[in-house]
Amino acid sequence: MKTAYDFICFALSHAKKDTLPSDALLPVPPEAVGSDGEWEYLYGTTGWTITQNLLDTKYTTYYYKSYTEKKYKEITKDFIGRKACDCQGLLDYFLGVDINANTNYVSWCTDKHPLSEVGKLDIGTAVFKQGDSGKMSHVGFICGYLPDGEMLVVEERGIKYGCVITKLSEREFTHCGKSTAKLDFSEPIPIWTPEPEPVVFELVVPRHRGEAYRLMQVALNAAGVKDSSGRELATDGIWGPNSQYAFDVFIKSYTPAVGVSLLINGDAVYTAEVN
Repeated sequence: MKTAYDFICFALSHAKKDTLPSDALLPVPPEAVGSDGEWEYLYGTTGWTITQNLLDTKYTTYYYKSYTEKKYKEITKDFIGRKACDCQGLLDYFLGVDINANTNYVSWCTDKHPLSEVGKLDIGTAVFKQGDSGKMSHVGFICGYLPDGEMLVVEERGIKYGCVITKLSEREFTHCGKSTAKLDFSEPIPIWTPEPEPVVFELVVPRHRGEAYRLMQVALNAAGVKDSSGRELATDGIWGPNSQYAFDVFIKSYTPAVGVSLLINGDAVYTAEVN
């Protein structure tokens, strides 16, 4: 069974980059958003490549109800050659099936609730909008959070938007559920965090500064290592000559000597110990 994590990564790879909040906390790095092509929305599609014939067909069978032909052409003028799906089509393409949002909610979902009854939702949870008929008419998927706890949704929002990232609080979703019949939710989906920059203890201009350098100064003082004048280091987080001297002394004192021999034709002609 495919995982909820893999699906959210897939969905985000087709979301429009300009809808990504700058402080979003996602399971993928920011550059992964839209990296596999930003998708548009067309009702009744599941990752189809958009042609003029497809646009014409969708207009005469569906969009003529909501848009004049002129407005429709204006909205879709850059669609040809790109891919499109509808709201459920995002998951359908990933799974290789073709159903609708209501079937997802009724047949695939467990842990189903009105949104008014739940708090923070796990990444991968489907959120639905209930239509006037009582059936679910739209679906999106929790894809991350903002630092204040606001939940983010990746969704194929509509023909004027395409695949976008939205704030749950600003949308009209009413219900939620996990599509456990088709996706594996057994492993929690982690938030991506960048690899920390390596800390290098070397003397440069301008000086290295920061908490890592302050903590090393504290550690060197605790180890009893002094600067070249025999004084304790200032623990100001600024890596200057005194800090570098003490650090080098510390490293040398705790690095075992290694024997090195220079061989010529198998005979040792020079031997030394280096630290």
